[in-house]
Amino acid sequence: MAVDGIRNESLESDVGATLTVGTECPQCQSGPEYYRMLYDLYKFDVDLAREIVADGRTAVELDRDDVEYAVDRCIIHEPHLAHVDTKYPGIIAVYWYPEADGTLLQGTVLIDGHHRAAKTLQLEIPFYAYLLTEEESLRITERAPDFDTIYGQGKPVGDGDDQSAREPE
Repeated sequence: MAVDGIRNESLESDVGATLTVGTECPQCQSGPEYYRMLYDLYKFDVDLAREIVADGRTAVELDRDDVEYAVDRCIIHEPHLAHVDTKYPGIIAVYWYPEADGTLLQGTVLIDGHHRAAKTLQLEIPFYAYLLTEEESLRITERAPDFDTIYGQGKPVGDGDDQSAREPE
């Protein structure tokens, strides 16, 4: 599901990672949602991705190995699993990574649905995800290494200010 040797990961939420008795789940708080990976080298707009996949497309069932791979490489907040709804598919985006020799590698990454994926593994049921096209993936990519060279879109690389971002489900 990812390019060999590249680790995908979701970074700690700015909202918080622990659930205290009598409080709301920090993972369920509203606000803009982004998926970040490779120590914030990449930033994907999950809200825009959700808008795009609301077009009626069909979700695909992921192989269990791919689901395990995605879940193993992110932070799962166990208390959140109790109330996530597995009927909603995840979202997979395409990304590109420039090698030092100029080779451009292409991979895919689950940008939405990690907690739902983890719960499907616990329940031993299939996990489904919507697939974004390359063009759609470009639209939702807010930050990537050497963005202008790779994507040719003229988007800024970004300033790293993710104060309003929260972890994906």
